[in-house]
Amino acid sequence: IDEMIAREYGGRPRVTAGGNIEVEVGDKALAKPQTSAPVAAARTGPDWLQVSDAPASDGETAPPLTLRVPLGAHIKVRLLTNMDSRVCSEGPVEAELKHPYVEKGEVLLPSRTRFYGTCSTNGTRFTVAFTTVRLPDFGTYKMDGVAFDAREQKAGLAASRTIAAAKQ
Repeated sequence: IDEMIAREYGGRPRVTAGGNIEVEVGDKALAKPQTSAPVAAARTGPDWLQVSDAPASDGETAPPLTLRVPLGAHIKVRLLTNMDSRVCSEGPVEAELKHPYVEKGEVLLPSRTRFYGTCSTNGTRFTVAFTTVRLPDFGTYKMDGVAFDAREQKAGLAASRTIAAAKQ
């Protein structure tokens, strides 16, 4: 490839921090000072060099995408984080969807979707609030969700066992 670039264009072009274009020929770097804006100079470069005409962001962002999961949906996930009252005070929680979530015949959340949030303790229960969903393709979405114990039919997760205090 380097030989083709040298043959076609006289060397490999490189843009310096000062905005100049240099072409390496052998051991020397020949500088070509910019006479106009870098975008205009890049357009006069080789055909394989592509420059975006999109304006820089003015700080406004696009509205967030939605996953179309209905309010109140019960999504069965598996906790990947061990719940321990000694370290759970507002600590991070991670859970994973093992099977796709399907609504009206359409897969809304594929398997291996990850849910992230925080946990806290409330008496003998863990309160888990999920705030972020990450799809397997790494698309990330905001969400509001709470862990719900399906067996007990109430929010939060019951502690399954207790750890005895250390004797001194």
